[in-house]
Amino acid sequence: MAFLFIELLYRLIQQQRSRALNWLQLHFPRLVAPLLAVVLLVPFWLAAPNLERLGLRPVPPDQISLLAPGAMLIPMQPDSARRIGTLAEHQSWNPGQPRQYAFTVSAEQAQAVLVPALDQSSRLWINGIPLRQSAPRAWVGPGYGRAWLSSVIPHHYLKFDQNRADIVIPGGSVRRDLAAIYLGTVAQAEAAASAIESWDRLLSALAKLAAWVGIFAAMAGVALGHRVNHLGVLAISMALLTYAAGASDAAGWITQMPPAWPTTIALIGSLLFGWRQWRGGWLWVLLLGAAAVAAVFAALVGAWALLGLGSISLPLAAAAAGGLVVAPLLGGPLLLLSDGQRYFRALTEAKLEIAAQQVVIAEQKAALEEQIRVKAVVEERQRFVRDMHDGVGSHLFSLLMRVRGKKVELGEVEGEIQRGLDDLRLVADSLDNVGNDLDTALAAFRNRAKQQLDPIGITLKWNQPARLHGPVWDARQILSLYRLMQEAVSNAARHSGAGAVSIEMQAPRGSDLRIVIADDGCGFPANEVKGGKGLSNMRARAAALGGAMVIGSGPAGGTRIELDFPGLLET
Repeated sequence: MAFLFIELLYRLIQQQRSRALNWLQLHFPRLVAPLLAVVLLVPFWLAAPNLERLGLRPVPPDQISLLAPGAMLIPMQPDSARRIGTLAEHQSWNPGQPRQYAFTVSAEQAQAVLVPALDQSSRLWINGIPLRQSAPRAWVGPGYGRAWLSSVIPHHYLKFDQNRADIVIPGGSVRRDLAAIYLGTVAQAEAAASAIESWDRLLSALAKLAAWVGIFAAMAGVALGHRVNHLGVLAISMALLTYAAGASDAAGWITQMPPAWPTTIALIGSLLFGWRQWRGGWLWVLLLGAAAVAAVFAALVGAWALLGLGSISLPLAAAAAGGLVVAPLLGGPLLLLSDGQRYFRALTEAKLEIAAQQVVIAEQKAALEEQIRVKAVVEERQRFVRDMHDGVGSHLFSLLMRVRGKKVELGEVEGEIQRGLDDLRLVADSLDNVGNDLDTALAAFRNRAKQQLDPIGITLKWNQPARLHGPVWDARQILSLYRLMQEAVSNAARHSGAGAVSIEMQAPRGSDLRIVIADDGCGFPANEVKGGKGLSNMRARAAALGGAMVIGSGPAGGTRIELDFPGLLET
């Protein structure tokens, strides 16, 4: 009993282990794809300018007051302005209203101010004196804003005690306001500004490259018919072009789009790109899944910034930008390759299926043709059985009646029987050559004629080209040709006294066939050449085969019969 329990437990463990392995094999790419997405985004995170590492110090958010500026966007004194809250509380501020961020600086603590991300054109004031206008960014992406501010604080603007600094932002439609303010030395601020400018240019260049690669791949993918995922790549690419245009006036209509539009397009495109992306081979699932996760992450970060749910750090914004770049730059070509592979696999399978169907059709056609041929042979044999009964049978029956009535000589009996046997052999030869070409049919007659002429001492001279590309005749046509040629050979054997009979095949005009049967005998009397009954029958047989017969004398005497069949041969 214990042994049975252990065996059942062992089988259960093995079964569960097999299920677990199958599940892991099936879902492994889906589990690893998010990790691969993180690996792809980490370089963007690490490459983003780290302002604190460069020596700049962030102003604590609780020391930055959010005020309502005065008329003409002139900063107000904190004691006379309507205080709204601190920087940490500014997400609830109406984005349509202008804002004033006030903080204090000391001459000993700071020589320069740097704000890495602003969504509107802003101005820095020191002790009520306007100092610097914000500059447009080369890259406008999720968490970055349209502008940034870097300014050196002149010493003659500062007082010995506390100095008041204000950043005034006009009202707009953007919900994410100023994220952080940094103070430091002139050298530190210049190094940070240079790092921001370099990083912005790099992101803008990568975004443009990724956008055009994605547009090309998406258009090619749409042409293949797989539209949903490629439309997602196309939407992300268009959002990238909008972000990469920055705040440049040369960007045209793209820069006039509200910031909500590119982010919304990127979010929709990311969802479309990731739609049913978890299918196919494990390599495609892994790579395309990672690109889809990166795109969705970037779109969510952009939506977070757009809705004003919280400030976004510069490394996180850089990772989001990386997600938008990775999707079309890596996912677009991979998706196109995946669809192309699927397309060519389906095309190959279709070709193989067509080839298999063609084989089946060819086999069925061959079987049908064989059935038709067999049926034709059977029908021909049945007809020739009737012909033999009505022809050879009638001939022999007539001979029998004449023998019984003693109306025929013994020598005539032998000749009549020989002619009956010859005709019977011709019938058998014609049946054997049903479905064969002209070469084979003539070869059979050659053997039959040689067997007829050799015993009586007449030499057969046969002259034929190497190959006659003629038609395939049925048994009735072959028998008609045999009887026509046999009549000529028999006349030469019985009446000419010839020592040799020649049969020559000629093609005087390419497709025309001429059969010349000549002997070296005494020739035909003139009256028989014109109107003999046997010759009339021969001319009728030739006409029935589409030809004509001409009879005359050869150059050295004897009889010469020409059978012309125009257009019979294949050129």
